[in-house]
Amino acid sequence: MRVQELNARGWTTGRGGRAAAAALLAAAAVALLVWLVVVPATRVQAATFTVNAATDEDDDNPGDGVCHTAGGQCTLRAAIEEADATVAQDVIAIGVAGPIVLLAGLPPITDNGLVITGSGQQVSLTAPGPAFTINNADGVQINDLVIDGADIGTIGILANNFADDLVLDGLTVRRFAAGVYYAIGDGGDRSIIRNCTLTANRDNGVVFNGGEDDVVRDSVITNNGDAAADSGIEADWEVNLLIQGNTFSGNVNAQILIGTMGAAHVTIIQNTITSGSDGIVIGAGVDPGAALDIGLSVDNRNVFRGTIAAPAEQHLRDLSAVNITAIYNDWDAYSPAAIEGVICHDGDPGCGPGVVDFDPFINTPSPLPTGTPTPTVTQTPGGATATPTVSPTGTPGGVETLPLIAGCNPLAWTGADGTPIANVAGAVSPTDILVALWQFEGGVWLGYSPQFPEVSDLTQMNRLDVVFVCVSTNGTFNRPVI
Repeated sequence: MRVQELNARGWTTGRGGRAAAAALLAAAAVALLVWLVVVPATRVQAATFTVNAATDEDDDNPGDGVCHTAGGQCTLRAAIEEADATVAQDVIAIGVAGPIVLLAGLPPITDNGLVITGSGQQVSLTAPGPAFTINNADGVQINDLVIDGADIGTIGILANNFADDLVLDGLTVRRFAAGVYYAIGDGGDRSIIRNCTLTANRDNGVVFNGGEDDVVRDSVITNNGDAAADSGIEADWEVNLLIQGNTFSGNVNAQILIGTMGAAHVTIIQNTITSGSDGIVIGAGVDPGAALDIGLSVDNRNVFRGTIAAPAEQHLRDLSAVNITAIYNDWDAYSPAAIEGVICHDGDPGCGPGVVDFDPFINTPSPLPTGTPTPTVTQTPGGATATPTVSPTGTPGGVETLPLIAGCNPLAWTGADGTPIANVAGAVSPTDILVALWQFEGGVWLGYSPQFPEVSDLTQMNRLDVVFVCVSTNGTFNRPVI
């Protein structure tokens, strides 16, 4: 508005006008304060719910921002109900020792960015159905749990309705019909399965359907399946799938099955594949224009082992018309003729016309790989190995001690810029209560675990950065005095 219009509305430039404006601003400030008090905190900021009960009760008032059952405790079910009722990126920290026994599948997760993290506790489902369901929620993370289907549960983790950016880290998923299952046509993009163990599931360890840029890395996928069609990993209609650094063995049909697929790209590198059945199977429904890269360099070689009774069993079986690049692999056979005996391709009986290029290959007996490439970053890893205590960064002003309560405590770091995260972790006392350090930066959570420091993605803290200090029990945090 012009000055004349403002004056006409009573916004004069004299002393009385300034006083009126000041009064109006004061009233606005009071109204804002009242709004902040009335609006539940969970609607404007992320919440941390600490599970302290191994039972399976519902929340008594979902949406009030407090994880609280009728019995006065916070269960895993109640925590998910509260998280689903908010609009923030919440954290569920499992502080109870477990096992957590579920009487039915947990509520579908609909909270974008929800992080569920444990420290190796068992969650057992004692009824048919999926234990965890991610339903149209992006950026969900589930870390460091043993999810057991007790040979009753149907699916350990079901990703449904275009759930993108799902991260499964440090999980054991066992004794379900399928360990991890991406619903047909709704596979989601950029899913990451890492540092997981998928074992003893009746059908498949992992089933992908229609996702893009998905990754399975540094995991153990063994002894899945009880029928001829069951595999360690089954992937259909995937685009840009990476399978890297895993250990496969004992899966009934194939260790890795690439089923129906368009002109997509699949990379299989640095895996150890041990089997008395087929190792890798490329299905007849794979488009001839697909790019399938297996190995490609000495550093990226796959190591194949196991007793192969050709032609019924093969290290690599190409049922399609796709030509496959599979050079520099260790086939456990050290001449071209011997390798041809463990690869079915190029119109061999029962296989497609696609040709497998396997030369050059690793032509001398070699031990199994002892390492993997540079570890992938993780959000909230867990485990049992302790990290050495590191003294916090000091300043001439001395050190102040702050109380920590079980759960995640938001604190400002007062040390120097670029303080190594291990120094910040060393400020927690006693050291063995530290579960993780978290920082929310650039729209994502960065995490540090004292159990897996080499694969954590939070590496340092700057002065006055806010860090969430997640601990299993009460303790203290020592930081420099400003």
